[in-house]
Amino acid sequence: MFLFYFDKIADFKNDMTVSASVTANHPINPKVGVFYFEITIDHFKGNSALSIGIASKSLRKNFQVGWDLNSWGFHSDDGFLYFGNGKQNLKYSYEYREGDTVGCGVNFLDKAVFFTINGEMMGIAFRFIKDSIPLYPAIGLSQAGTEINANFGDQTFLFNIVDYKKSIMAKAIHTQPVMTWNNGAKNEKVFQILADGLSVIASGKDTGCIRGPKVSPRDKDVFYFEIAILYMPPSDLGTITVGVCGKEQSLTDVLGWKPGSYGYSSECGDFLSVSSNRSSLHARSQSGLMKARARGPPFRTGSVVGCGVDFASRELFFTLNGECLGHAFHDLDVLDCFPCVSVIDGGGGGVGGPLSTLAANGGGGIGVAKPKSSGVNSADRGGFEFKANFGQYPFMFDLAAFESNGGQ
Repeated sequence: MFLFYFDKIADFKNDMTVSASVTANHPINPKVGVFYFEITIDHFKGNSALSIGIASKSLRKNFQVGWDLNSWGFHSDDGFLYFGNGKQNLKYSYEYREGDTVGCGVNFLDKAVFFTINGEMMGIAFRFIKDSIPLYPAIGLSQAGTEINANFGDQTFLFNIVDYKKSIMAKAIHTQPVMTWNNGAKNEKVFQILADGLSVIASGKDTGCIRGPKVSPRDKDVFYFEIAILYMPPSDLGTITVGVCGKEQSLTDVLGWKPGSYGYSSECGDFLSVSSNRSSLHARSQSGLMKARARGPPFRTGSVVGCGVDFASRELFFTLNGECLGHAFHDLDVLDCFPCVSVIDGGGGGVGGPLSTLAANGGGGIGVAKPKSSGVNSADRGGFEFKANFGQYPFMFDLAAFESNGGQ
């Protein structure tokens, strides 16, 4: 068993006005099930800010915990959670100051991170653990003269970690709610969701979008989903776009046509957005070595289109048939993010894919009404059919390898 400790933060000077951080001497072993440590703030210097949490060994020493990639921190001055490059923050708890004892726990069984103040549980902070890289206990300070005392279990914790571990072992392991289109919103004139909550038929008569439920950076490190295109008409009869949007996205609009929405278009392969946060062509992403791309190949029936949001770096990338196309946009508002698919009116007025064909032959238990005849030749029909995968099935794209390689 390792003896944990923090080395002295040697960067501090009497006139220091920038932050400094330190990680523990050993990474956390996931096999322990639940790891926990506490710090007691013996003295706060001036308007000091302090952060506690977990980070990779690469945490830069002049950054607070949560201000650098692969770091997640709870800050004293505002009670906020910070992660990634520090631009993402979430109100979590009240502030903590001199005399307080603050704890950080990593629950590998539920894949959750939590914090405590003076022995009181503040609740789940993050409901994922990036276990593809070694994680270390970490603290950050902003003023020279601040004094803390760390406890890695050599003294009795203020928080009752023994009872917490017993409660964790006694209950079922936490599972995330299953995401489907039924948890979101749609243009009722265009989209019909089938019984599985993933398959969708879209008429070719109107333009609009279907939106899944909001995704939270407290639940995932990288959010990713795929759309299998089961049927679409010739490109002159319609276009389908896959991506993400904010809450302001109108259900009658198309992805990429308004600020805060981002899409990958089937017609020409363009990555669409009117926002100013398009990455410069061939720029390197913050999260790895991905090159920026302005477009990908056009896609048609039979394609599998993926969209991913790296919450830590606030970057968005697309995939096609399991291949990463590079990072497309940066500085996303990751606190307001919804998976989305939009279609553009092709004027066909009908559908002719496998879902509607099955429905016309009695439904086959898919829970969709028999479509009305459009009077349009099947070769000229508009309309779209697609099926989402929000993690219910293995992805075509190797997301695990992508995350373990730092977003490359």
